[in-house]
Amino acid sequence: MQEPYLASIRKIVSSERLAPYCMTTGDTDIDIIGRYLWNTALGEALYPSLQGLEIALRNSINMAISEALHDVR
Repeated sequence: MQEPYLASIRKIVSSERLAPYCMTTGDTDIDIIGRYLWNTALGEALYPSLQGLEIALRNSINMAISEALHDVR
């Protein structure tokens, strides 16, 4: 069951995208694809924090610009 699953991922995900996840010449498909999927899961887990940071930064920049322009008038 594992081989068809790995083969289907190999068809969908390009070799160029998987290349950075190959650490040694002895890595198997499960090693490489496992790292790729782990990285995807990590990105998903960090997304809410990154989104909150982006909103806070954008709002802070907006407030600073608004205050600066208000002081000029």
